[in-house]
Amino acid sequence: MKVVTRSFLILMASLTLLGSTLRAQQIPVTRVERIKPGEAGGRQTSRALTVVAGTKSDRQSYPVAVAVIGNRAYVSDSASNSILVYPAQATAAAAAARSFGTTGVGPAQFKDPRGLAGDAKGNVYIADSGNDRVQKLSPEGKFISQIGTPGSGKGQLKSPYGVAVDSSGNIYVADTGNHRIQKFSAQGASVAVWGSQGQGQGQFFYPQAVAVDSKGDVYVADFANHRIQKFDGSGKFLATWGQFGSRPGEFNYPSSISIDSHERIWVTDLLNHRLQTFSLDGKLLSSVGSFSPNASSNGEFNFPRGVSVSSSGDLWLAHPGVHSVDHFKVER
Repeated sequence: MKVVTRSFLILMASLTLLGSTLRAQQIPVTRVERIKPGEAGGRQTSRALTVVAGTKSDRQSYPVAVAVIGNRAYVSDSASNSILVYPAQATAAAAAARSFGTTGVGPAQFKDPRGLAGDAKGNVYIADSGNDRVQKLSPEGKFISQIGTPGSGKGQLKSPYGVAVDSSGNIYVADTGNHRIQKFSAQGASVAVWGSQGQGQGQFFYPQAVAVDSKGDVYVADFANHRIQKFDGSGKFLATWGQFGSRPGEFNYPSSISIDSHERIWVTDLLNHRLQTFSLDGKLLSSVGSFSPNASSNGEFNFPRGVSVSSSGDLWLAHPGVHSVDHFKVER
């Protein structure tokens, strides 16, 4: 999988969904640049109509997740088991990314790093999937603490893919291999656990991403159940939407969630090769995208995997199908 895109408009004047007509918001999204992490000269602005691939390095990147934290965009590159860091409002003229992390089991080392999140101090939380843990690092990549150990007991994790932090510093983890969500205190103590494998309300089938809104409600990308589930901060089920399919509002493996400052939920719909946007109560606002191997034209994608939207309207997309990261500007 990889990343690419160009200027496009997420706009559907009217959508037909499950037999009813839904009027969608206009959400213009313009690509600012394309970043090829594994290549020299790998930053390109979208203002040109062509894409310059650059010269390949010895490493092929595979960006799978992204989080905008403060004025930086952090990207999980599972190919190199490292975290790449870019200025969140960068353009092609900016300096190349720096990175931290290596392959291993020690502090600030990773095996298949996945979802990322940040707290009010700018610290970075990384779902270290292959090591069955979440690591907390400083903004510069210095190890602070670890959450979780391998296993299925309370406070233990199995292949966690997603992580989120609320305004109080509580940490929510998509405990993917255990088919559940775990909540930890800011100090890393286990607070709550909910979910089991299944298709019922409050059950999951490989949950891959989690997000928290300003009220403390929790949203889960229930990956293999092809839906989004919503809970309060203690795990009480509130709502669900979506089902398997390719129509607007349906999913084919939703893989990540980000909530912007206008309380819109952005979801990467992996195998439908698109981005979908919802209100906090699950009403569809926009659905755009189609498959293209190079994903070089407006609204084209190739396995979009991770998304993050900053308070200033910068949208970053981890696009492993084209081994790239795309940076967009979301218009108000």
